[in-house]
Amino acid sequence: MMPPVREYSYFTYIMASRSHTLYIGVTSGLHRRVFQHKWKEPEGFTAKYNCDRLVRMTARWVEEGGAGRVLGSYRRRFESFG
Repeated sequence: MMPPVREYSYFTYIMASRSHTLYIGVTSGLHRRVFQHKWKEPEGFTAKYNCDRLVRMTARWVEEGGAGRVLGSYRRRFESFG
């Protein structure tokens, strides 16, 4: 007998600064992550460039093991722009 397939959700989101700098991220806890960007908790790109406005988000539901395939397809799409 096969174990049950678990599903979970994750969010792809875009944060922006007033000067129109964009940051694209993926998380399973959108509410928590947006506030981390607003409070500049992760000292990195979004803190440096003041990307503290959520401008777009999409929710996805993926079966266990499928997130890597989905994120890999996003990566390939972005690399094709370069």
